[in-house]
Amino acid sequence: MEENNLNNHQRNSSKVIMILLVLIIVGLLGFIVYDKFIQKDIKLVPETNAGQKDCNCPKCEKCEKCEKCEKCENNASQCNCSNASTSYLGEKITSLKKINITNKNQEFKIGSKTFKVRKNADNVLFINDEEAYSPLYGLDYAPDEAYVTDKFMFFVTLGQYKGTISYAISDKGNLGINNNDCQMDNFKLKNGYIYAEGGAVILDGPEIGWNEGNVIIKLINNTLIVNEAN
Repeated sequence: MEENNLNNHQRNSSKVIMILLVLIIVGLLGFIVYDKFIQKDIKLVPETNAGQKDCNCPKCEKCEKCEKCEKCENNASQCNCSNASTSYLGEKITSLKKINITNKNQEFKIGSKTFKVRKNADNVLFINDEEAYSPLYGLDYAPDEAYVTDKFMFFVTLGQYKGTISYAISDKGNLGINNNDCQMDNFKLKNGYIYAEGGAVILDGPEIGWNEGNVIIKLINNTLIVNEAN
């Protein structure tokens, strides 16, 4: 009788030990799976707030939402905005000054860089002692006017009506230019953007005219874009 009780006790003890071993093994396996796979996946998921802070895309003028940014939940498609060249904010500037380019180098700080600007005896423009290349006029480029802001510098060539922006540069390099057939003058800084008097070309048969109005110049995606001001 005592022997049977001893055997039962040993069997029960063995079962308890086996159960404890199984629980320990299951716990270790669970920890390994969490540490190797699940925790890595959690680290790879970006936080919503961090994503929104990293969103540097152009924003809509009407609703202040981002144009296109996978990291930003506030997408401009939610507010039915249209043409980026007219609806989006672009980069604001804090200063605008008309400058006189001479035959001696003058230094101008734009963004994170300082540029040396001069013209030669033929009024050809040189930037950092290299001849400037205008996307509209090529080499031997001799602008009529020059303006500098805290984020970019632009040059104007006078035409039949007023002037067109014919060359621009920032600390990122040469900027693209889209005048949208506009000619303009009397550049002024207002609310962080450049406004000017002028407008687009009007074709009426053999006659050519221009809109008498106001335009706005915005820096969007490294391009200066000219549009009629609202």
